[in-house]
Amino acid sequence: MPKKIINFLIFVIIVTAIAFRIYLAKSRPMGADFVTASSNWSADFVGEKAFDGDETTYWQSSSQSSDGEWLQIHYSQPRLVDYLSSKGYVAYAPKNFKLLASNDGKDWRLLYEGENQDAMSNWQTFKFNNQNYFSDYKLEIASSYAPPILAIFEVKLGNDIGQFKLGLLKIKKTFVDLKNSIIKK
Repeated sequence: MPKKIINFLIFVIIVTAIAFRIYLAKSRPMGADFVTASSNWSADFVGEKAFDGDETTYWQSSSQSSDGEWLQIHYSQPRLVDYLSSKGYVAYAPKNFKLLASNDGKDWRLLYEGENQDAMSNWQTFKFNNQNYFSDYKLEIASSYAPPILAIFEVKLGNDIGQFKLGLLKIKKTFVDLKNSIIKK
């Protein structure tokens, strides 16, 4: 087998692995301008902790009732979101919740309403149909499994379609660059 073909196959494998890692990294909701919360237990348990990508930190509400607590994330550039993944803090996980979206922080549109099926600290993903870009997303918690305490390790907002397309575009550009470099040789 010619050396160029072997090199090309190795390159394809490497690019595919890189594209997959990019896809996974982009599915995280980091890069927000700011996160706000209805309440924070203390400076160590603020709303940002639920979006920091670190499963050892968490947000905990300070309210005497878990009802009506919320987390809001704002992006300077609107984003398409068609799934919510969350990992609650053991038995203090949210039970009933809504995910709302807005472009002005005032008029909210319901994207998803659901119930966590697991009071333990396991990841759960909730997919829904949304074709609109929004700059603000709010997770409203109606109740927790162990009121009045509410705590969340992580929340991820993302979209499967857009991230996959981004990965494919990067792979296509890499292949074009590779093709051009092979032709020059």
